[in-house]
Amino acid sequence: MGGIDLNGGHLRIADLLQHIPMFDEFYPGYAHTFTEIGKERGWPSATRAQFDTLRGPTGALLIGNAKTIADKVFYGNEVLGALARITFQMGVSALPHEKMLRSIELLGAGVAPIIRKELSASLSQGKPNHISAPFKIAT
Repeated sequence: MGGIDLNGGHLRIADLLQHIPMFDEFYPGYAHTFTEIGKERGWPSATRAQFDTLRGPTGALLIGNAKTIADKVFYGNEVLGALARITFQMGVSALPHEKMLRSIELLGAGVAPIIRKELSASLSQGKPNHISAPFKIAT
């Protein structure tokens, strides 16, 4: 059975206690990158209001702790249906290398287990989850 590939989700995951300050940390690099891209494409400069909307519960940016990211994956699956793979783009924020590595670690150790647990629970209860099988998160 085929599924939808969700490509290009901009990702930044933080530990729970670092969740709020990381928005301020992520924004400058994001704004710079998308303002530069906008110059080439005739878009206006990126704004904090746009960023805050995009990082919200239904926005395209996957920024937050592991639970927030997993919830956004579930939301994307609910809206689009039949997700088979998600590709994350992590280089748009100009964050230090160690923070990118920590995000990758949290993707495997935090987000993936939440998604696997939810999939397992819904499958064992016979609930439709609309995620196409087999959904994999490479860690």
